[in-house]
Amino acid sequence: MFLRLGEEIKVRFTIDEPMLRFHTQDMSFESEPGEFMAYVGPNSEELLEEKFSLLP
Repeated sequence: MFLRLGEEIKVRFTIDEPMLRFHTQDMSFESEPGEFMAYVGPNSEELLEEKFSLLP
């Protein structure tokens, strides 16, 4: 997203199960149920955070 100085917009996106997959120790590609945190911000110190869960 590119915004002009002072411009604000609301952004919404979906994180689904395939986006949370990773290579496990046996090299299979899968996800695991649990709680996750998403961070968004202009830099590493000014962040908004949201917790979400992947259910089994």
